[in-house]
Amino acid sequence: MQYICQHADILHKLITTYSTLDIHYPDFSDAQIKAISNSFVLECAFDVQKKTLTIHQEKLSQEQQFVLLYLQTIELIQIYVDIYNNFERNGHEEPLASLHNCI
Repeated sequence: MQYICQHADILHKLITTYSTLDIHYPDFSDAQIKAISNSFVLECAFDVQKKTLTIHQEKLSQEQQFVLLYLQTIELIQIYVDIYNNFERNGHEEPLASLHNCI
């Protein structure tokens, strides 16, 4: 999650350029991220007929919502890292590190 906050500007630019998704990662400091509890409860509703899962986020803190967003979009972030490294990065800029196996 620190990685996402450190590279949020690049990720937001890529999301805007390559998708129509409405995703915005928060601007948390390292200290705020380290202070996030390592466990919390997600209230969910399952509809077997419709094959849907609804996560009730209204009771989550901003930090907990960020954890959920991180979990929901980690594979998407890796795709954007690959796009940046292969197509968007200027030759003099350092490539972004891969997120594979970071969970």
